Amino acid sequence: MVAAAALFGAGLINHLSPLGITNPSSESTQADALVAHGTGYESPPGMIALLNLGPPGHHPKKSTAALMEGLARGFKVHKLQAAIERDPDVGEAQSALDVGSAVISRNQTLNYLTVRFRPGSELAHSQDATRLANRLHHWPGLKLGGADIGAPQSNEVLEQDLRHAEMLSFPLLLLLAIWFFRGLVAALLPVVLGATAIALTQAGLRATTYFLPISGLAIGIITLLGLGLAIDYSLLIVSRFREELARNPDVHAAVIRAMATAGRTVLFSASTVIVAMASLLVLPQQVFYSMGLGGMLTALLVALAALTILPALLLVLGPRVNALSPSWLQRSASTIARPVLAGRWYRLATAVMRRPVIVATCASALLLILAAPLLGIKFAAIGSASALPTSTSTRQVSDTLQAKFKLDPEHVIEVVTAHATSSQLSHYRQALERLPGEAAHTSFQHYKRHVAVMYVAPEGEASGAQAQQLVRRIRDLPVPFERKVGGPAASYLDMKATMSSNLLLVLLVVTLTTGLAVFLLTGSVVLPPKTVLMNTLTVAAALGVLVLVFQDGDLHAVLGSSSTLGSIAVIQPVLLIAIAWGLSTDYGVFLIDRIREIHEGGASNEQAIALGLERTGRITTTAALLLCVAIGSLVTSRLPNARELSLSVVTAVLIDATIVRALLVPALMRLLGEANWWAPAPLRKLHRRLTRRSLPWEATVTAQQPPVTQPVGQQPAPERVG
Repeated sequence: MVAAAALFGAGLINHLSPLGITNPSSESTQADALVAHGTGYESPPGMIALLNLGPPGHHPKKSTAALMEGLARGFKVHKLQAAIERDPDVGEAQSALDVGSAVISRNQTLNYLTVRFRPGSELAHSQDATRLANRLHHWPGLKLGGADIGAPQSNEVLEQDLRHAEMLSFPLLLLLAIWFFRGLVAALLPVVLGATAIALTQAGLRATTYFLPISGLAIGIITLLGLGLAIDYSLLIVSRFREELARNPDVHAAVIRAMATAGRTVLFSASTVIVAMASLLVLPQQVFYSMGLGGMLTALLVALAALTILPALLLVLGPRVNALSPSWLQRSASTIARPVLAGRWYRLATAVMRRPVIVATCASALLLILAAPLLGIKFAAIGSASALPTSTSTRQVSDTLQAKFKLDPEHVIEVVTAHATSSQLSHYRQALERLPGEAAHTSFQHYKRHVAVMYVAPEGEASGAQAQQLVRRIRDLPVPFERKVGGPAASYLDMKATMSSNLLLVLLVVTLTTGLAVFLLTGSVVLPPKTVLMNTLTVAAALGVLVLVFQDGDLHAVLGSSSTLGSIAVIQPVLLIAIAWGLSTDYGVFLIDRIREIHEGGASNEQAIALGLERTGRITTTAALLLCVAIGSLVTSRLPNARELSLSVVTAVLIDATIVRALLVPALMRLLGEANWWAPAPLRKLHRRLTRRSLPWEATVTAQQPPVTQPVGQQPAPERVG
């Protein structure tokens, strides 16, 4: 099945939409639909053809030579225009926004044509633009830009950056995996799980593209979660298998016991990641539901592989899971498999629980300090050409348009009207020209079907504060006819409004579903809100660090980036909430479930906390470090969105695995005492009813671990604990 899925999903990238950041019900999208209805082609232009006309000659004005030179220049433009319009998918190619006039650069050496394709999907437009670009590749003095050219160039840059990041991280990742898994064979197990889940997820998304458009940005989520969860789950199950094998050399019994404990944890952990990623489905933008769907499939399939393929491999390997490693690493694996009461994590937990108030206060204060920059966060639109490297033609065309032309066709505000009379349009155009914030005179086009478009050039950046304010003023003007406002600034405003109105719903979904999962895992009504609080602090601190580094800091200059500082991509907070929340809950479930297991075995609350941290501290820290190495190398990417997401996820994982799990959680659980496990009688009864059925492999497990009764305060010599 995996082999077939790998073949079927290999061409997934060719079936994905470039971005998918628009809201189908927003006013800016409706404006584009009105233009398409009136003209038969899309708006705004998908391609910008920038033509170098050559240096002007030094001829007297109105001379015959000057006239001939002007005719020759015009012929070059019209020849290119005719070549572009011969493409059957091109609806229009114009040399200006105003019909019949030419837009020439200030030094009279450049001209551009705006190319609009016929109505279709983002994927179709990107494919049309790529095909047209290949046909015009050898045209002299021509550079192509625009959104439909920039999308494939962005994907190409991201693919190159991913390969570069893999080359940087793979050697270190392999060495660390061999060290932490204590052998090459064991280190290859997360590779098997990750590759299995990624192949199956890509096949699932490929099948989905036949019914639903999927954004290409989902690929990053698949890789990130597939690798991260594969490391987490394989570490957890392999560590528990070794632990059980150290107690009982029977491989079959060790696998069954490992799956009845660690397998149960994996099942609940995957459930929390799935519901965290499902929160993205409430957002209407294609990019969000694509990432949510990709993340859900990845978590589900990693868990499925961990609960089927991994135990099968462990049954086949048995003690050979420690093979292909030096003898000292094999001895280390055997030592680690025997849990002791004097380990480093046990001593750390007991030290924390001796002064829980001080530790909890200091850890919370540190997280709040890290989260403080979040109060000054500023957002920026995504999909802008300025985010691309200067080596791409899209970035070069965009920079040239801004520097050498009075009017940039990609930065204008589109005011689309329907069923307005000529007199009404004339008065309305005058009203637009009187609005503050307009940098150039309003240009006008009148289309069929009673649709007219007025182009307003704002001051400043295309989606900057001045452009957004101008869009608000235009929308506030009362009109007696139908009017829709589009363009980059309007699309950005609509996206912010959509995210603001749905963010509370996203938070509500992840909060309730996380709380429900933790309740089903533990039967407690105290631990779910504590878990939500820990995750909230983790995400807030990670966002604060993101703002500090990329908005207020100077990491761009260090990494050689040419993009400007001062803002964060508008989609980053929502993505970080879903991804970091899922991974944080993942690590939290590892710790809480082990503490619950030990506590139910007869240990006191304090001793269960210390032993639980001893048994899982190395696992969560190791998984966090491997994940950070794997995705942290993307901080060198040339794309700001990739750098920001990489840094924010790495920060969240490190904070959660150190400050939260090692300090804050033990301190708070020590303060709560036995109240950690409290629930009202009706809920306890409900919990027993919901969880009374054993997992398939639990029915064969009859041996229970003897209770642990050693007091926490003592530090005995290392001994095996049942």
